[in-house]
Amino acid sequence: MTRARLLKHLAQVEDKLACVVGAQQAAEPWLAQRQHWSPDAWEWTWRTAHDDSAEELHDLWTRSVARARDVLADELTRGDLSQPSALGPWPDGQNANLRRVVLDTLEEYARHVGHADLIREAVDGRVGEDPETWPPQ
Repeated sequence: MTRARLLKHLAQVEDKLACVVGAQQAAEPWLAQRQHWSPDAWEWTWRTAHDDSAEELHDLWTRSVARARDVLADELTRGDLSQPSALGPWPDGQNANLRRVVLDTLEEYARHVGHADLIREAVDGRVGEDPETWPPQ
């Protein structure tokens, strides 16, 4: 696990948010993956992150976030977070509401921000909130 892989994965998570909330087609580079949300497509994201520069990854994530936020804002003009997602029923027959999709996205970020913090700790040796700089003056 690397920060590059985490960032590309989170860009894909944002793209999935846009797809589920607004029934949007996947954006590039995931559109090129034939089975968009298959395990192979998810693996491709993790596997190819090191082929991209830091700037490319940041740009991909920024575009994905902006798209997801625009789609969510558009859906919220039609109702609140309790409305069903536009994608339709999931395999179990249930139709997740927007609140569930947004919370799933937040959960994904929470998990991976923790991973990123562990990677940072391995690099700089600072664990948690550094007592010399916390709390801020």
